[in-house]
Amino acid sequence: MKSILIASGFLIFAQSALAAPCTAVNSITKVKNRKVGIHEYVDFFVKAPFTGSVSVAAATSGTFIQDGSGNPIVVAGNKWTDVKFKSMDWTCSSATSFALPKPVLKDIKLIGQFEGQIEYGIGRHNGHYLGQTMVTVGSQKRVTLKYGP
Repeated sequence: MKSILIASGFLIFAQSALAAPCTAVNSITKVKNRKVGIHEYVDFFVKAPFTGSVSVAAATSGTFIQDGSGNPIVVAGNKWTDVKFKSMDWTCSSATSFALPKPVLKDIKLIGQFEGQIEYGIGRHNGHYLGQTMVTVGSQKRVTLKYGP
């Protein structure tokens, strides 16, 4: 049984490691974070036109963020934000550029991507989610989540 679990884990890792870069419409091409003044941002770049949807929810304190199988994912921080993109091209691998930890943002992790849904967990420390904006930048739609003290 243990060898089956190890083989399954390796297969999932190999599929994600070998996934092609994101170039299709509604695929997340890049995810990065930045800090400007006292605010911190997480930017998701989606290949336009963006026809999917995004939802942002606070994960309650004392719970773990879980992947699609119900397994806990360790995300640093004492508060979490759950970000779900729906109706997306989920078969590719996004580029990431994270400079963490910061004063508010402590961790950003891909929780899962399956059947049109891509989910990220963002861990923070004593900060607040302040909202999101969406702007078009060239052939990309940039979804920006703002955090602050």
